Amino acid sequence: MPIQPVVHLIGTSESALGALIEAAVGRNVRVRHLAAAADGRTVGPNGLVVVDLTEREPVDPEAVGLLVASADVWLVAGQRPVSARWLTLAHDPRVRVTCPSAARASGLREVARSIGRYICGPSGADVARLVVDHAPLFKPVGSLVTAVCEHPWIVRLPRDLAAQVGVSRGRLFEYCRQRGFARVEHFIIIVRMVALSLLIRGGHLSLAVARRLTGITDPSNARRQLSRARRNSPRAVRQLKALLPSVAVLLTVVLSAACRGGDGQGERPGNAAAAAVPSGDSAIALPVVGATVGLGDLILTIRTTGQVRAERQVALEAEAQGTVETVLVRPGDRVDSGQVLVRFDPQPFELTLREAEATVADATVRYRDILIGDDTTAPAPEAVERRRNARLRAGLASAEARYERARLDRDRATIRAPFAGTLDRVQAVVGQRLGAGDPIATVVDLGSLIVEAAVLEHDLLLVRRGATAAVSLAAAGGRSFSGRVAAVLPLVDTTTRAGRVLVRLRTGHDVLRPGMYADVELEATHLAGRVIVPAAAVIERDGRPLVFRYQGGRADWVYVTPGRSNGRETEILPDSASGQPAVAPGDTVLVEGHLTLTHDAPVRLTAGLEGLNHE
Repeated sequence: MPIQPVVHLIGTSESALGALIEAAVGRNVRVRHLAAAADGRTVGPNGLVVVDLTEREPVDPEAVGLLVASADVWLVAGQRPVSARWLTLAHDPRVRVTCPSAARASGLREVARSIGRYICGPSGADVARLVVDHAPLFKPVGSLVTAVCEHPWIVRLPRDLAAQVGVSRGRLFEYCRQRGFARVEHFIIIVRMVALSLLIRGGHLSLAVARRLTGITDPSNARRQLSRARRNSPRAVRQLKALLPSVAVLLTVVLSAACRGGDGQGERPGNAAAAAVPSGDSAIALPVVGATVGLGDLILTIRTTGQVRAERQVALEAEAQGTVETVLVRPGDRVDSGQVLVRFDPQPFELTLREAEATVADATVRYRDILIGDDTTAPAPEAVERRRNARLRAGLASAEARYERARLDRDRATIRAPFAGTLDRVQAVVGQRLGAGDPIATVVDLGSLIVEAAVLEHDLLLVRRGATAAVSLAAAGGRSFSGRVAAVLPLVDTTTRAGRVLVRLRTGHDVLRPGMYADVELEATHLAGRVIVPAAAVIERDGRPLVFRYQGGRADWVYVTPGRSNGRETEILPDSASGQPAVAPGDTVLVEGHLTLTHDAPVRLTAGLEGLNHE
């Protein structure tokens, strides 16, 4: 089980910050009030030291400075001045300094919330959403991912996961197999490893917090499990190749931290990660990836899900009664329009047709006998009426109808493909006696595929016919296919409150199949003349959004005001003070390798993404 995290608050006994921290962290974290600085062994691997400087200086800065190497340290500075020795400690890149706002009560409350978020980390549901958002492979099994992330210390084996989600182990294995995992254990360890990577890289959490949230107790065992998953579940690993290499690096960092500190006592949480990422004062330039700030239209989109369907799909049925004589095709065969699929025994149909011909001949003789002596070509109405009555009395009309029916049944004894397509199933068997309406075969036209997507009613009016759409499928290895909205259907489901949109694809018919699950991104709105940066460039520090701008080999920390985003690009709004965006078109912002940077850190560009200039 995880060690309970502890906040060591150094300050006066009547400090208002202590009560606010206790309210922010709840029962999951213990708060210790200290009158003097503790040593590193007392703090432990899951501890956080908070020094309250809002009222007075409770201890000597040098005593706190000794903890920097073994503990996370926060200095909470108020409006009162502090000694220069505290300012020297505050310049240490391993020390976090935060200052409450002038409104002291609300400012301290926000500081307490930040401390709570830092030591507690996000909830299990938030971690699951983070994993699913970054790894679309997991989206169809989101409930399984949520169970692993919400109960990391309980879900260790397949039976634990099956109990949490309420399904049988066989059904659980089938879910995992469909995603490319050879074993349920591989699914569990990869979900935990991806969560660990995202929490440290994108959540700015210490190793101790990230390990506690993901249930990583033995890094060496976790690395062995990950190696087995890579070896035995390659299809799933290929779809996560963008995340799993970073997981391997992080596991090495975690393992090295565990080896140096034994059980972690005396080892500062995140020390290994800090060592792996040099601080801003280091002479080592960190490799980063940049992208150019653009000026143009921001295309907002609607993300939803749908299913691939075939516009032409027909289940052929017998239209006449007979015995199957020949089956010329098999399931999966490609057929042309009009191609013969199945033939019935023709003899009964030929006999019926000959009987009908004989009946017509007999009726014709009777018809002529009745009209002997009459002019059969006379146009007078009386003559026409006599001929019509004669046909009825002779039974010629009904005989001709039976003949046409017999000839139609003979033609229907040969089953042909109504259009070019692929056979999904063939149910007819040689020697089988079929009646009218019995199934014969199913033909699917894979060249007329569409995606039927569900769009919530409040977004439905934003979708227009002809708008562009992007469709991606986990079954297609993450490939994306372009298409256009063919129709916005008129009915809205009264239960789900969603309408339906049909997207016709341009390409991809070689891999798409009806019934496949698809992620759909629909074009909704154009925002013209916007300053645009990649969405990955915008991160948060202490609740404020910022970007790192590349300038002269340094990462310049710039606070920004982000506007709307489509998931790939984000607009930057003008600042309230200057009236201009904090970054300008042509600037280079960092999109990779920037999550753990400090202000003015030395960096080197290893690659540049395509600019976002839409002019």
